[in-house]
Amino acid sequence: GRPAWATRARALEGARDWAGPMPQPQLATPRPSAPAGDAWLHELKWDGYRMLADIEEGCVRLRSRNGLDWTGEHPRIVAALEALGLQHGCLDGELIALDREGRSDFAALQRTLSGSATATLRYVVFDLPVLEHVDLARTALVDRKALLDELLATGDAGAVAYSQHIVGHGARVFEASGGQGMEGIVSKAVDAAYTPGRSTTWLKIKHSQADEFVIVGYTAPKGSRRGFGSLLLATYEAGTMRYVGRVGTGFNDALLRRLGDRLRAAQVPGAVLELPAHVPFKTGDVHWVEPAVVVEVAYRGWGKEGLLRHASFMRIRDDKGAGDVGDPAPAVQATISSPDRVVYPGLGLTKQDVADYYRSIAPHLLPEVVNRPLSLLRCPDGASGTCFFQKHRADALGAGVHSTPITGKDGSESAYLFIDDLAGLMDLVQMNTLELHPWGARVGDVEHPDRLVFDLDPGEGVDWKAVIAGARDIRDKLQQAGLTGFVRLSGGKGLHVVVPIQRGPTWAQVRDFCEAFADAMATHQPTRYVATASKAKRNGVIFIDWLRNGRGATSVASWSLRAREQAGVAVPLRWSELGRTRSGADYPMARALQRAARLKGDAWDGWDAATRQTLPTFKQVQ
Repeated sequence: GRPAWATRARALEGARDWAGPMPQPQLATPRPSAPAGDAWLHELKWDGYRMLADIEEGCVRLRSRNGLDWTGEHPRIVAALEALGLQHGCLDGELIALDREGRSDFAALQRTLSGSATATLRYVVFDLPVLEHVDLARTALVDRKALLDELLATGDAGAVAYSQHIVGHGARVFEASGGQGMEGIVSKAVDAAYTPGRSTTWLKIKHSQADEFVIVGYTAPKGSRRGFGSLLLATYEAGTMRYVGRVGTGFNDALLRRLGDRLRAAQVPGAVLELPAHVPFKTGDVHWVEPAVVVEVAYRGWGKEGLLRHASFMRIRDDKGAGDVGDPAPAVQATISSPDRVVYPGLGLTKQDVADYYRSIAPHLLPEVVNRPLSLLRCPDGASGTCFFQKHRADALGAGVHSTPITGKDGSESAYLFIDDLAGLMDLVQMNTLELHPWGARVGDVEHPDRLVFDLDPGEGVDWKAVIAGARDIRDKLQQAGLTGFVRLSGGKGLHVVVPIQRGPTWAQVRDFCEAFADAMATHQPTRYVATASKAKRNGVIFIDWLRNGRGATSVASWSLRAREQAGVAVPLRWSELGRTRSGADYPMARALQRAARLKGDAWDGWDAATRQTLPTFKQVQ
């Protein structure tokens, strides 16, 4: 009953009294491949209309993502939700139409809503941000979903269904979704809060290259064609509308007439954006329209001028507005002060260059750092000036930087900092952060690490080929102990071998294993390795730094810049690529960006499966 649900909700960590209003929807960020590891869960990407259900005083109101009231159009769904017996709450999900195979069919949904078809409609629910006057936005996603699953278990499954998920196995779930004829998957951090707006704790991965754009104009039809010739499309980038090209195929005659009439009614007298100089038509030949109609377009990548290649119209998205396209929020861009201050003097790179790098690399970097306590290397005077580490939260760092309480050795509690989205990352960049060093554990469970790092630090006189050989040696010895390791350039002098493990062991257990492993390596090959931090013993050998694996210790994040003169980046590699590198700083900022843009899939392929490996009881390395 109702009191039981309220009690259950309040028992979740992070729950608080609801103070209103009902939340706006959380949105997912596109990404080319599914994230690896058990820190992510994966749901099918339902091909329908986003819909939230607000329950107040036992009555249900359905609303679209842009606030339209859909309550009257879906009486069966309303009745099914009211039958759950809740007095207050908010559910988030997708309104879909089912085809004969049980898949979501967007075209059938549109025809049914327009009255020209009668497909079965279902509300598939995937989140529960409010329940019985309890705000669950700051609780872990898996806890909210567990409660939601129980809540819907007794409901009308034909009208309202729970969106199932799989933890881990991201690449395999994505592949399977293609076999089922689905559009793709949505990957979500298992401990993610519910944060309205675009976030990187929710990621959408599609099988086809398609996206939504806003119509800004059209050209006149030629020959016997009616309506329009082609549509001019745009997207938002950091609050500014950018022209992305035209689409002139994929329309039938009825759509050309209907959409043409709609656009003529929305015409405006002047240009709504600036066209690039290289487009093959004049601004005066364009019929400009109010940027309001959103369409989904398939395409085959981007041309060198930044325009869509081989674009083909798919459908109108009346459930979305121009503000849902691209990145409409300029706030992340606007927070960078002193953009012209030089940060890397030898290269002439400015603070704005650093900000642009981190914004571009965020889809790769954020899964490495979100919801983990961080140590920052801040350099107010640039990479060649005085830099300092900071691990505690301070108001000056910005609203996107959060705190988590962690008890120190002396028993006192301190507020350690973490971020959970791009806004937090850019707040750190604004405060002159160059390097990000995450813990090997997440904020929801800081006492149980989920990764090990062996840092190969070459002493004087050690050439790079020897460092590569050392990394391969560690990889092979780890395999003998039953562990798969992954390699990363440090962005400085050395290499890191990173080992994901299933959460469970304590910091002490992890540290003991890593120390014993490094000691064994040094004992068997003392002319190549040492396991002690003593500078006096490190000439001509590689220090296997296992000290990164103690409680509170950190190592640099993949894709983080380094505060070194060459602006090296800590770049994750495939083992097969390692032999072609020349140093730990082989990827300065510009080259790292090029690599990220060309990268197909995850460089650490197999990480997903490896996150389930368990820390062995250490056996002597042979």
